Amino acid sequence: MALMSRKKCITLGFFLLNVLLPAGAHADSIEGRVSVIDGSSFQIVESGVTVKLFGVSACAINQRAHYQGISWPCGAVAAGWLTENTLGYTIRCLEEGAGGYATVLGRCFLPDGSDVAKKALAEGMAIAARDEGILIVPEYESFEKIARSKSLGIWSSTFKLDGQTYRKSFTQ
Repeated sequence: MALMSRKKCITLGFFLLNVLLPAGAHADSIEGRVSVIDGSSFQIVESGVTVKLFGVSACAINQRAHYQGISWPCGAVAAGWLTENTLGYTIRCLEEGAGGYATVLGRCFLPDGSDVAKKALAEGMAIAARDEGILIVPEYESFEKIARSKSLGIWSSTFKLDGQTYRKSFTQ
């Protein structure tokens, strides 16, 4: 049996890496304790890197929602929720790119392995982000639907679609 050429070996190696490793397995990661900025972003204390949760949006920090005619601070509540769920823990984030005011867009995980964004969606503290109506992370839709069906968090109230739309309303 003839030996494979070096070029074919390298090509086969790259192919096997891409097939055998799960999606995102070779993404860069960052971890550390976090200081919450708002309902969907925080700063990694040790490095100073700002991370925005990839694929979700939350009420802007000063945004309000309305429940049966009563105004409540949905942005502050979302930030409080994120603080409560991350304070004192080392959070690990897989980088998904860069965007806007954040240094990094990331899928972030608690020490037990749970996805912070999925948890926020399921508890009604975030919205699955969309780009021109198409979900950025399709798997997040089911978590948002859970919260909607149970009228949890922001889904108990009326509010602007997301923090980004809310912020744009001040600049137009």
